[in-house]
Amino acid sequence: DATTTTTEAGPVSGDSGSTYCDRVREAEASDESPLDFSFFGKSAEELEKQFAANLSIFEQWRDIAPNEIKDDANTVFDFYRKFVDRGNELMWDLEAMADDEVFNSGFDDPALDAASVNLENHSRDVCGVDFSSTSGPAPGPGGGDEDSLGSLLGELGIPIPIDFLGE
Repeated sequence: DATTTTTEAGPVSGDSGSTYCDRVREAEASDESPLDFSFFGKSAEELEKQFAANLSIFEQWRDIAPNEIKDDANTVFDFYRKFVDRGNELMWDLEAMADDEVFNSGFDDPALDAASVNLENHSRDVCGVDFSSTSGPAPGPGGGDEDSLGSLLGELGIPIPIDFLGE
């Protein structure tokens, strides 16, 4: 029996006045992001510290997600946690990360794709913010360079910049 997995989301509902939506709208209005996804030109120690800080921000983001998208936020957080854990195991060696099947296979998860679609739809349909319509380089250090994970976050439907620290 073949199983078909789809990434199409169901109907979107929620409170546009939620803390989550407030933060999404703040992120849209902000030119700065506390997240840094640049890789190149940094030492392994700098990458470890940077991605640990990002993980903390993702955790805060997950914690304010409303019930309608809580499971999706957990899915994306779990993916990012595994990404950081694997980076730590590989000692943030970029060549090792690029060649690592375990590291790269995590990006091919239908559940992650579905969760990303749901988060993007919630941000757009409930919060009134469509991050997929923005163009140009990814914000934050590294900009739109090839050393940025900003494009990954865009693919995941994660709003960028996200300022869930309220700074």
